Amino acid sequence: MHPESRRSASIRWAALGAIAIVACSPRALDPSLPAAPPRLLSRAEILAPPDFVEPKLSPDGSRLLAFARVAGDLRLCTVDAASGTRKPVFAESDPAIGKIDWAYDCKSVVFLSDQQGDENFHLLAVDVDQGVARDLTPIEGVKVDDFFLSPHHPGRVVVAWNARNPEQMDLASIDLGSGARESLAANPGDVTQWVLTPELAVAGCVAARPGGGGSVRAMRDGAIREVFEFALGDDVTVVDTDRAGTRFYLRSNVGSDTHALVELDLTADPPTPRVRCEDPGEAGSPWRVDLESAGFDRTNGTPLFAEFRRDRLRTIALDPTLVADLEFLASAHSGELRIEARDLANQHFVVSYSDDTAFPRYFSFTAGTRDLRFLADGSSRGEGRPHSRTSSLELVARDGLALPAYLTLPHDGRTEIVPLVLLVHGGPWARDEFRYDPWVQLLANRGYAVLRVNFRGSVGFGKAFANRARKAFGREMQTDLLDAVNAMIERGIADPKRIAIMGASYGGYATLMGLATSPDLFACGVDLVGPSNLVTLVESFPADWKPFLARRWYPFVGDPSDPADRADMESRSPLFRVDAIRAPLLIAQGANDPRVKQAESDRMVEALRRAGKSVEYYVFPDEGHGLGNPANMLLFAGAVENFLAQHLGGRCEPQDPATTASIKR
Repeated sequence: MHPESRRSASIRWAALGAIAIVACSPRALDPSLPAAPPRLLSRAEILAPPDFVEPKLSPDGSRLLAFARVAGDLRLCTVDAASGTRKPVFAESDPAIGKIDWAYDCKSVVFLSDQQGDENFHLLAVDVDQGVARDLTPIEGVKVDDFFLSPHHPGRVVVAWNARNPEQMDLASIDLGSGARESLAANPGDVTQWVLTPELAVAGCVAARPGGGGSVRAMRDGAIREVFEFALGDDVTVVDTDRAGTRFYLRSNVGSDTHALVELDLTADPPTPRVRCEDPGEAGSPWRVDLESAGFDRTNGTPLFAEFRRDRLRTIALDPTLVADLEFLASAHSGELRIEARDLANQHFVVSYSDDTAFPRYFSFTAGTRDLRFLADGSSRGEGRPHSRTSSLELVARDGLALPAYLTLPHDGRTEIVPLVLLVHGGPWARDEFRYDPWVQLLANRGYAVLRVNFRGSVGFGKAFANRARKAFGREMQTDLLDAVNAMIERGIADPKRIAIMGASYGGYATLMGLATSPDLFACGVDLVGPSNLVTLVESFPADWKPFLARRWYPFVGDPSDPADRADMESRSPLFRVDAIRAPLLIAQGANDPRVKQAESDRMVEALRRAGKSVEYYVFPDEGHGLGNPANMLLFAGAVENFLAQHLGGRCEPQDPATTASIKR
């Protein structure tokens, strides 16, 4: 659960959605695949963190930073590009690390860190050669939401934090050497995003309006004034500015169904928007998709490339000097190409190639010479082991809405009816992707078909698709899931008596609602950090989410202060439908979750047990909104695997009940 799509759950679960299959890749039902089941892989083997991930080049291109496996543990390391030698940054275990980036002194990095998943982030800095972290925001109870760096001011960092008011993110400038702070801008109460230039000057902001929608404001004549408006249902963020702050680059769907990269010229009167790049579409696909992200020159803010995703990511060059290099990279290896990191001069890159059966492979690349060299495998543990392939589907819901979906069958590819696990993604302002997913591989290895669908409200497929989530929690968003299951039954894929629904965050809510509203369809359900009561969920959100509520939660889910909305929200809350639930449940919760408080799961479990229902309940004392500790993930996976085997009949790697005794409630 999150106020905007930029906030994502710690665990990425999958989606679900719709009705009749319109198209299905042949390889999903390939009878030529071996008939014998694959060997039973261990949970630890499948769910182990990658060996190499999130590489970052220093601004001068001389050093590489990544999370890399050393002596069995994933550590923050410096990596020698020539030899591959990995040196942990911290002598002991790493602290919790969120957003991280190189400082422009090229010797230190700054990062966000919280305590056991509570999301009360502080900003820390560490010299990568000395390994001693310094807290730059050491104020109890104060949360850092984001930070900004500049090559023009290598000794400074600007933070958005709530030191003045818990509900409002202000801006402050911090000296990286001394830690001295000075205020830059105060939030008037409605700012949801601050905008800074590459010079770290305040250029403007994005603000929400009480009834939904909002405006882009820019610094003009010494004051911040409105320069661009958007209505309820539209979505606008500022992704960069030029060095002077006279041009804003927006990710905007105003006047269009899909997000495009839009340039807003603030020197014009009135400021004039111009589309710089939008999805050109794909042959044979009815979908045009949203701009996913864009890359900019960090010195002057010039746009370099834009990224779009239907299934695989497509990168479109906006700078003419990148066109030939991107064409070369796209043809050099198979799989999805992604630009992972760049130096300040945009001459040295780290790129990756990935598919649906393995973690990405990473390469260094030098522009101009086109020197492409292998760096590291995302994981070396899966060589030669069986993997289940994923196929892209297009499903059609009962009201005719087309839903992009992904189906993964057990590795042997046999076409007889199998048990099905319906994975529902979180958010719900998120989406499922055509990518490698260890949880999907675990379930498929155990003999389950796994279906993920981008149900209505999922992001990435245009404004009309996303806005269908308005007041659809527990209604049309839920029937998309039911229709998807029926499609799998009708297609002869899913055994109608062996179907599970499973998800985290919004996916957990959908699981609870699925068992309450369709008690005859699901044999069991697995809910991780799912809300049980929409009223108490919204009322308990963190204080700094307040500016987002009018823009996202009230119009889409409801306003608990409105009596009519409150009654409607309760009618769509599984807590008040416990009596209808018949299938067994497994519920898990992080004790420090700031988004979906533990009380949401506690109350659901108490109500289920009072009504004599079957429920297993696990509480992780050192986790927040999801599971970040690999040991906890394995405990949870073992409980899930045994639970599904009991109720669906799939294979499992047994787990000693004593291993979960400390977290079972």
